[in-house]
Amino acid sequence: STQSTGKVFSLKTMGQCNFKKKDSTTSEIDSQLRDERKNQPIKLLLLGTGDSGKSTFARQIKVIHNIGFSATELQRFATVLRENLLTSLQIIINHTMKNGTFPQNLVKTAQKVTEAEHWAPELSRSIIKLCKCEVVNKACELRGELQISSTVDYFLSNAPRFCKDDFVPTNDDVFRAKLKTTGIIETKFENKGVKFVMVDVGGQRTERRKWLHSFEGVTAVIYLASLDEFDLKLEEDNETNRMEESLRLFGEVSGSVYFRDTTWILFLNKYDVLKTKIYTHSRGLKKLFSDYTSGADLNASAKFIESKYRERFSGVQKNLHVYFTCALDTEKIDKLFRSLEETVLIQNLTTAFFK
Repeated sequence: STQSTGKVFSLKTMGQCNFKKKDSTTSEIDSQLRDERKNQPIKLLLLGTGDSGKSTFARQIKVIHNIGFSATELQRFATVLRENLLTSLQIIINHTMKNGTFPQNLVKTAQKVTEAEHWAPELSRSIIKLCKCEVVNKACELRGELQISSTVDYFLSNAPRFCKDDFVPTNDDVFRAKLKTTGIIETKFENKGVKFVMVDVGGQRTERRKWLHSFEGVTAVIYLASLDEFDLKLEEDNETNRMEESLRLFGEVSGSVYFRDTTWILFLNKYDVLKTKIYTHSRGLKKLFSDYTSGADLNASAKFIESKYRERFSGVQKNLHVYFTCALDTEKIDKLFRSLEETVLIQNLTTAFFK
């Protein structure tokens, strides 16, 4: 039999010493890494399908954190808003002319507008006149079928202001401007010494292939979904139901290996539009969800939609935080986001760096 010798014990002891030295070095490296992480900004990734309110939310954050919009940005938004107004008006006029409800006395005025490729100052008088037309305003109720913005009423009622030569958009105007996000847009800001970078990526199908480039190093994902899209079709194909698309996408991305330990914040947006659909236009969830049984009830409808998203969530349930929002309401978004920064993000997420 082999006897134990001092050499064997010596080797064992030497090994222990080496391990201690290695542990000490590792501890120093870990400490340096933690310090580096502390100085790195918390990365918030904005996801959602097209027209879910992502860009509106991102613009709100710029205002809330006093970043605001430059003169160049405001000039660009003025152009966008005028084009939004013109495009919406053209779609409505063409629809009402086809179904025979458009007033004959406004046909010549309408032709000037429908034939225009872009907004121009000489169109102002015609646009303002058409925006006062009862038939045009009534057709706004068909916004879902016509694939026009949910804020089309705002465009029409503010047409005289939009058409002024010296028009400078207000924050409320900017929040409603419909401009498809292409590529990746970053917004950097600070709160109580903590740096944040919010990344907004395009929600349309053609833009989603670029999402992967933004997945690394994400602290929290903010997913926006519209509560009112249960009876709307995708703008890309005019066939797929928007809410079904959003639910499917939410299930897919929340199961990504990149987000295993990531906090998820689900903003169920456009609560105000859902309210209008249910109580004013008598449109309910039954059309899409056969298992919905609560009738025309706003709270029940919102909670039912929340349950559908929770069912589809592929991550860890305790990491999912759900809020009902209206991205156009600056005061509510301000309170909500500052609360999230201080609780979910700063306390929970920054302490995770010290694990």
